[in-house]
Amino acid sequence: MKYNKLRLPALLLLLCLLLSACSSGGRGEAEDANLGRWLRALAALPMSELQGNLQVFGGELTEETALAALAVRGIDSREGLLQAVAFRVSEGLRAEYLFDREMLSAYQPQELEGALAALDEAMARHYRAVLAVAERWDERGLLALDAAEAALLAQLGCRAGLLTEEEAQALGQPVAEMVLGSFASFEELLQNQVDARLVTDGLTREDPAFAALEAQAAALSAAEDPEQPVLDDGLFSEGLLPLEGMDGAALLGL
Repeated sequence: MKYNKLRLPALLLLLCLLLSACSSGGRGEAEDANLGRWLRALAALPMSELQGNLQVFGGELTEETALAALAVRGIDSREGLLQAVAFRVSEGLRAEYLFDREMLSAYQPQELEGALAALDEAMARHYRAVLAVAERWDERGLLALDAAEAALLAQLGCRAGLLTEEEAQALGQPVAEMVLGSFASFEELLQNQVDARLVTDGLTREDPAFAALEAQAAALSAAEDPEQPVLDDGLFSEGLLPLEGMDGAALLGL
């Protein structure tokens, strides 16, 4: 088939527009829903650790990178992925934190110090980290961390071919519902995630690794594009705009 000189520039323009749309932050995200945006914002910190593009759903990670990230987490199937997301939504690491927090709250201050002194160094360090998180966040400790991991898993599942784009974005509804009403900004969410690593990574606030996490979270905020922010606090007032005909909770069996 031959194209005349007038049609060729038009076709080139159309191609450029299509390529531009594919590289934009909304690629693969439904225009009448915001669940993809929620998932990208919630997973900004762990996605940045994978060197993903935060402006794009799935971070533009290769299938190989996504599969490797899932393998590290012991996930190698669609069923395993959905189970992992369901765990983070319904229970998560916060369940153990809440148990430890409740147990520690039963001690009087003078009794607690004596009880911690009787433990080995690793256990005492763990419980002191729980106390540090509880002092700032109370029952919200580790909540944003579980939401961030669930949001990351949804995107990894999409990039690894275990979920369709629609299925992955639908998971944004139960994941975002975890944090709505508990936080008012993504700056607060990021700090909650960073503080949770005191417990999960066995850190103290004086450790260089903790300072590095704080710096990474600060860098995410500093790198925001005001025209297309990933950590868009407007999502909190906007609420959830779900995908029509898709039920993320049902997909997780919740």
